Amino acid sequence: MSDQNPPRALGQINPSIFDDLLVLPSGQTVSEIKAIARSVVNANPKIKLTHAVTALLNGAGLAVRDISQAYPVMLGDAFNVDRVDAINAYIAPNGEDSVWLGPKEGQGIQISFGSHISLKSNPPRELTDAERIAKIESRLRSHIELSPQHDPNARDKYKAALEKLVKAPVHGGSGSRAAAQILLSLYNGSDWQMDLTDLRLLDPESREAAITALKFDAQVDEEPHTVLDDGNAIYDRLKHAWPTLYNPIRHHDDCLDNIVEYWKCPECNQGLERPQYPDWIMNDDLIPTCCGDADHDEVDMYVGFWGHSVLK
Repeated sequence: MSDQNPPRALGQINPSIFDDLLVLPSGQTVSEIKAIARSVVNANPKIKLTHAVTALLNGAGLAVRDISQAYPVMLGDAFNVDRVDAINAYIAPNGEDSVWLGPKEGQGIQISFGSHISLKSNPPRELTDAERIAKIESRLRSHIELSPQHDPNARDKYKAALEKLVKAPVHGGSGSRAAAQILLSLYNGSDWQMDLTDLRLLDPESREAAITALKFDAQVDEEPHTVLDDGNAIYDRLKHAWPTLYNPIRHHDDCLDNIVEYWKCPECNQGLERPQYPDWIMNDDLIPTCCGDADHDEVDMYVGFWGHSVLK
Protein backbone atom coordinates (compact mmCIF):
# COMPACT_ATOMS: atom_id res chain seq x y z
CA MET A 1 0.00 0.00 0.00
CA SER A 2 1.46 3.38 -1.04
CA ASP A 3 2.09 6.00 1.63
CA GLN A 4 1.88 8.80 -0.95
CA ASN A 5 -1.14 11.06 -1.14
CA PRO A 6 -3.27 10.92 -4.29
CA PRO A 7 -2.84 13.82 -6.76
CA ARG A 8 -4.98 16.83 -5.91
CA ALA A 9 -6.25 19.24 -8.55
CA LEU A 10 -5.65 22.94 -7.99
CA GLY A 11 -7.61 24.16 -10.98
CA GLN A 12 -7.16 25.19 -14.60
CA ILE A 13 -4.93 28.16 -15.37
CA ASN A 14 -6.43 30.82 -17.62
CA PRO A 15 -4.16 31.26 -20.67
CA SER A 16 -5.02 34.96 -20.88
CA ILE A 17 -2.54 35.66 -18.06
CA PHE A 18 0.18 35.02 -20.65
CA ASP A 19 -1.22 37.48 -23.23
CA ASP A 20 1.83 39.74 -22.97
CA LEU A 21 4.15 36.77 -23.70
CA LEU A 22 2.30 34.81 -26.39
CA VAL A 23 3.55 35.80 -29.84
CA LEU A 24 1.58 35.55 -33.08
CA PRO A 25 3.14 34.72 -36.48
CA SER A 26 3.08 38.47 -37.22
CA GLY A 27 5.35 39.09 -34.22
CA GLN A 28 2.62 40.84 -32.22
CA THR A 29 1.60 39.68 -28.77
CA VAL A 30 -1.98 38.83 -27.82
CA SER A 31 -2.00 41.87 -25.52
CA GLU A 32 -1.18 44.11 -28.48
CA ILE A 33 -3.92 42.51 -30.59
CA LYS A 34 -6.49 42.98 -27.83
CA ALA A 35 -5.46 46.61 -27.34
CA ILE A 36 -5.93 47.30 -31.06
CA ALA A 37 -9.31 45.53 -30.98
CA ARG A 38 -10.47 47.72 -28.08
CA SER A 39 -9.44 50.82 -30.01
CA VAL A 40 -11.46 49.63 -33.02
CA VAL A 41 -14.53 48.98 -30.87
CA ASN A 42 -14.21 52.36 -29.17
CA ALA A 43 -14.14 54.02 -32.58
CA ASN A 44 -17.05 51.93 -33.87
CA PRO A 45 -19.29 50.57 -31.06
CA LYS A 46 -21.29 48.49 -33.56
CA ILE A 47 -18.35 46.11 -33.86
CA LYS A 48 -18.21 43.40 -31.20
CA LEU A 49 -14.93 43.08 -29.35
CA THR A 50 -14.77 39.31 -29.96
CA HIS A 51 -15.24 39.85 -33.70
CA ALA A 52 -12.52 42.50 -33.77
CA VAL A 53 -10.09 40.25 -31.91
CA THR A 54 -10.81 37.32 -34.25
CA ALA A 55 -10.34 39.48 -37.35
CA LEU A 56 -7.01 40.74 -36.05
CA LEU A 57 -5.86 37.22 -35.15
CA ASN A 58 -6.65 36.08 -38.69
CA GLY A 59 -4.76 39.04 -40.09
CA ALA A 60 -1.82 38.22 -37.85
CA GLY A 61 -1.50 34.75 -39.35
CA LEU A 62 -3.79 32.48 -37.29
CA ALA A 63 -6.75 30.93 -39.12
CA VAL A 64 -9.08 30.57 -36.11
CA ARG A 65 -12.74 31.23 -35.38
CA ASP A 66 -12.10 32.90 -32.03
CA ILE A 67 -9.47 33.50 -29.37
CA SER A 68 -10.23 30.16 -27.67
CA GLN A 69 -8.93 28.35 -30.77
CA ALA A 70 -5.83 30.56 -30.87
CA TYR A 71 -4.60 29.87 -27.34
CA PRO A 72 -3.81 26.13 -27.84
CA VAL A 73 -1.73 26.97 -30.92
CA MET A 74 0.18 29.84 -29.30
CA LEU A 75 0.77 27.92 -26.06
CA GLY A 76 2.03 25.00 -28.14
CA ASP A 77 4.58 27.31 -29.80
CA ALA A 78 5.56 28.74 -26.41
CA PHE A 79 6.15 25.29 -24.90
CA ASN A 80 7.55 23.76 -28.11
CA VAL A 81 4.79 21.14 -28.50
CA ASP A 82 2.05 20.66 -31.09
CA ARG A 83 -0.66 22.39 -29.03
CA VAL A 84 -1.73 22.94 -25.43
CA ASP A 85 -5.49 22.59 -25.04
CA ALA A 86 -5.43 23.36 -21.31
CA ILE A 87 -3.08 23.96 -18.39
CA ASN A 88 -4.21 21.98 -15.36
CA ALA A 89 -2.43 22.70 -12.07
CA TYR A 90 -2.31 20.05 -9.37
CA ILE A 91 -0.28 18.72 -6.46
CA ALA A 92 1.45 15.47 -7.42
CA PRO A 93 1.47 12.43 -5.10
CA ASN A 94 5.02 13.30 -4.04
CA GLY A 95 3.87 16.78 -2.97
CA GLU A 96 5.35 18.69 -5.93
CA ASP A 97 3.53 21.54 -7.61
CA SER A 98 2.85 20.37 -11.15
CA VAL A 99 0.88 21.09 -14.29
CA TRP A 100 -0.39 18.99 -17.15
CA LEU A 101 -0.16 20.70 -20.53
CA GLY A 102 -3.13 18.84 -21.92
CA PRO A 103 -6.89 18.44 -21.76
CA LYS A 104 -6.83 16.89 -18.28
CA GLU A 105 -4.60 15.33 -15.64
CA GLY A 106 -2.67 12.37 -17.00
CA GLN A 107 -2.88 13.56 -20.61
CA GLY A 108 -0.31 15.73 -22.35
CA ILE A 109 3.03 16.84 -20.92
CA GLN A 110 3.77 17.04 -17.21
CA ILE A 111 5.92 19.78 -15.69
CA SER A 112 6.85 19.70 -11.99
CA PHE A 113 8.25 22.59 -9.97
CA GLY A 114 9.07 20.96 -6.62
CA SER A 115 7.45 21.41 -3.23
CA HIS A 116 6.91 24.87 -1.73
CA ILE A 117 6.83 25.76 1.95
CA SER A 118 6.61 29.36 3.10
CA LEU A 119 9.40 30.30 5.50
CA LYS A 120 8.06 33.78 6.23
CA SER A 121 5.70 32.60 8.95
CA ASN A 122 6.76 31.26 12.30
CA PRO A 123 6.44 28.34 12.46
CA PRO A 124 6.75 27.63 8.69
CA ARG A 125 3.47 26.75 7.04
CA GLU A 126 2.42 25.08 3.83
CA LEU A 127 1.28 27.35 1.04
CA THR A 128 -2.39 27.78 0.35
CA ASP A 129 -3.79 26.56 -2.95
CA ALA A 130 -4.03 30.15 -4.20
CA GLU A 131 -0.37 30.75 -3.31
CA ARG A 132 0.66 27.52 -5.03
CA ILE A 133 -1.21 28.49 -8.19
CA ALA A 134 0.40 31.95 -8.14
CA LYS A 135 3.86 30.39 -7.90
CA ILE A 136 3.04 27.91 -10.68
CA GLU A 137 1.87 30.77 -12.90
CA SER A 138 5.10 32.64 -12.18
CA ARG A 139 7.18 29.57 -13.07
CA LEU A 140 5.23 29.10 -16.30
CA ARG A 141 5.79 32.74 -17.23
CA SER A 142 9.52 32.28 -16.73
CA HIS A 143 9.41 29.14 -18.86
CA ILE A 144 7.70 30.99 -21.72
CA GLU A 145 10.07 33.97 -21.43
CA LEU A 146 13.10 31.67 -21.73
CA SER A 147 11.68 29.56 -24.56
CA PRO A 148 12.23 30.59 -28.19
CA GLN A 149 8.98 31.83 -29.69
CA HIS A 150 7.82 30.41 -32.97
CA ASP A 151 9.34 32.18 -35.95
CA PRO A 152 6.97 32.22 -38.99
CA ASN A 153 10.05 32.09 -41.24
CA ALA A 154 11.73 29.30 -39.27
CA ARG A 155 11.57 26.72 -42.08
CA ASP A 156 13.02 29.11 -44.66
CA LYS A 157 15.84 30.07 -42.28
CA TYR A 158 16.49 26.42 -41.46
CA LYS A 159 16.63 25.51 -45.15
CA ALA A 160 18.97 28.40 -45.96
CA ALA A 161 21.33 27.35 -43.14
CA LEU A 162 21.35 23.73 -44.32
CA GLU A 163 22.09 24.83 -47.88
CA LYS A 164 25.06 26.90 -46.70
CA LEU A 165 26.45 23.89 -44.83
CA VAL A 166 25.93 21.61 -47.82
CA LYS A 167 27.92 24.04 -49.97
CA ALA A 168 30.52 24.84 -47.31
CA PRO A 169 33.91 25.63 -48.90
CA VAL A 170 36.49 22.90 -48.57
CA HIS A 171 40.11 23.68 -47.83
CA GLY A 172 42.11 20.63 -46.79
CA GLY A 173 38.90 18.83 -45.83
CA SER A 174 38.60 20.02 -42.21
CA GLY A 175 35.88 22.61 -42.73
CA SER A 176 33.98 20.29 -45.01
CA ARG A 177 34.22 17.52 -42.42
CA ALA A 178 32.77 19.78 -39.74
CA ALA A 179 29.88 20.83 -41.99
CA ALA A 180 29.20 17.20 -42.89
CA GLN A 181 29.14 16.23 -39.21
CA ILE A 182 26.49 18.83 -38.45
CA LEU A 183 24.32 17.81 -41.40
CA LEU A 184 24.61 14.10 -40.62
CA SER A 185 24.09 14.56 -36.87
CA LEU A 186 20.86 16.47 -37.52
CA TYR A 187 19.84 13.60 -39.80
CA ASN A 188 20.65 10.75 -37.40
CA GLY A 189 22.35 11.65 -34.15
CA SER A 190 22.91 8.04 -33.11
CA ASP A 191 24.79 6.97 -36.22
CA TRP A 192 26.52 10.29 -36.92
CA GLN A 193 27.75 12.34 -33.99
CA MET A 194 29.11 15.87 -34.10
CA ASP A 195 32.45 16.68 -32.50
CA LEU A 196 31.63 20.15 -31.17
CA THR A 197 35.27 21.21 -31.18
CA ASP A 198 35.19 20.89 -34.97
CA LEU A 199 32.96 23.96 -35.09
CA ARG A 200 36.24 25.87 -34.78
CA LEU A 201 37.22 24.58 -38.21
CA LEU A 202 34.33 26.33 -39.96
CA ASP A 203 34.70 29.74 -41.53
CA PRO A 204 32.57 32.45 -39.79
CA GLU A 205 29.70 32.26 -42.30
CA SER A 206 29.48 28.47 -42.10
CA ARG A 207 29.73 28.58 -38.30
CA GLU A 208 26.80 30.99 -38.18
CA ALA A 209 24.86 28.68 -40.50
CA ALA A 210 25.59 25.76 -38.15
CA ILE A 211 24.26 27.66 -35.13
CA THR A 212 21.18 28.71 -37.09
CA ALA A 213 20.51 25.12 -38.19
CA LEU A 214 20.74 23.90 -34.59
CA LYS A 215 18.46 26.70 -33.41
CA PHE A 216 15.67 26.03 -35.88
CA ASP A 217 15.91 22.24 -36.00
CA ALA A 218 13.60 21.84 -32.98
CA GLN A 219 11.20 24.59 -34.08
CA VAL A 220 10.75 23.26 -37.58
CA ASP A 221 10.46 19.65 -36.38
CA GLU A 222 11.23 18.22 -39.83
CA GLU A 223 14.04 15.93 -40.89
CA PRO A 224 16.70 17.97 -42.73
CA HIS A 225 16.57 15.77 -45.81
CA THR A 226 12.87 16.63 -46.19
CA VAL A 227 13.63 20.35 -45.97
CA LEU A 228 16.40 20.40 -48.58
CA ASP A 229 15.57 20.16 -52.27
CA ASP A 230 16.65 16.71 -53.46
CA GLY A 231 17.53 16.02 -49.82
CA ASN A 232 17.54 12.22 -50.04
CA ALA A 233 20.13 12.26 -52.80
CA ILE A 234 22.25 14.84 -50.98
CA TYR A 235 22.30 12.74 -47.81
CA ASP A 236 23.07 9.55 -49.71
CA ARG A 237 26.12 11.28 -51.19
CA LEU A 238 27.10 12.68 -47.80
CA LYS A 239 27.04 9.25 -46.17
CA HIS A 240 29.15 7.73 -48.92
CA ALA A 241 31.52 10.71 -49.01
CA TRP A 242 32.17 10.64 -45.26
CA PRO A 243 32.09 7.03 -44.03
CA THR A 244 34.77 7.84 -41.45
CA LEU A 245 32.19 9.98 -39.65
CA TYR A 246 29.95 6.96 -39.11
CA ASN A 247 29.91 6.21 -35.41
CA PRO A 248 31.55 2.78 -34.91
CA ILE A 249 31.47 2.91 -31.12
CA ARG A 250 27.72 2.62 -30.57
CA HIS A 251 27.34 0.27 -33.52
CA HIS A 252 30.49 -1.80 -33.26
CA ASP A 253 28.53 -5.03 -33.72
CA ASP A 254 27.43 -3.80 -37.14
CA CYS A 255 30.62 -2.26 -38.47
CA LEU A 256 33.68 -3.55 -36.66
CA ASP A 257 34.97 -7.02 -37.44
CA ASN A 258 38.68 -6.38 -36.79
CA ILE A 259 39.37 -5.92 -40.49
CA VAL A 260 41.52 -2.88 -41.22
CA GLU A 261 41.32 -1.29 -44.63
CA TYR A 262 43.93 0.95 -46.15
CA TRP A 263 42.84 3.85 -48.31
CA LYS A 264 44.93 6.25 -50.30
CA CYS A 265 43.90 9.73 -51.40
CA PRO A 266 44.05 9.87 -55.22
CA GLU A 267 45.01 13.54 -55.06
CA CYS A 268 47.93 13.55 -52.65
CA ASN A 269 48.58 9.81 -52.03
CA GLN A 270 48.25 10.27 -48.28
CA GLY A 271 47.29 6.94 -46.71
CA LEU A 272 44.59 6.27 -44.14
CA GLU A 273 43.90 3.18 -42.08
CA ARG A 274 40.49 2.57 -40.56
CA PRO A 275 38.13 -0.25 -39.52
CA GLN A 276 36.08 -1.78 -42.29
CA TYR A 277 32.60 -0.30 -42.54
CA PRO A 278 29.38 -2.12 -43.46
CA ASP A 279 28.53 -2.68 -47.10
CA TRP A 280 25.59 -0.27 -47.11
CA ILE A 281 27.85 2.67 -46.36
CA MET A 282 30.58 1.81 -48.82
CA ASN A 283 30.84 2.11 -52.56
CA ASP A 284 33.95 0.77 -54.26
CA ASP A 285 33.91 3.61 -56.73
CA LEU A 286 33.28 6.48 -54.33
CA ILE A 287 35.30 7.26 -51.24
CA PRO A 288 36.29 10.55 -49.62
CA THR A 289 39.66 12.09 -50.23
CA CYS A 290 41.60 14.03 -47.65
CA CYS A 291 42.39 17.07 -49.74
CA GLY A 292 41.55 19.07 -52.82
CA ASP A 293 40.60 22.57 -53.76
CA ALA A 294 37.32 24.48 -53.65
CA ASP A 295 37.01 24.67 -57.44
CA HIS A 296 35.22 21.36 -57.84
CA ASP A 297 31.85 21.58 -59.55
CA GLU A 298 28.78 22.21 -57.43
CA VAL A 299 27.81 18.56 -57.13
CA ASP A 300 31.22 17.69 -55.71
CA MET A 301 31.00 20.57 -53.24
CA TYR A 302 27.69 19.23 -52.00
CA VAL A 303 29.29 16.05 -50.75
CA GLY A 304 32.89 16.90 -49.99
CA PHE A 305 35.48 15.08 -52.09
CA TRP A 306 35.19 12.02 -54.21
CA GLY A 307 37.93 9.60 -55.14
CA HIS A 308 38.54 6.04 -56.26
CA SER A 309 39.33 3.26 -53.87
CA VAL A 310 42.86 1.97 -53.60
CA LEU A 311 42.75 -1.54 -52.26
CA LYS A 312 44.87 -2.45 -49.27
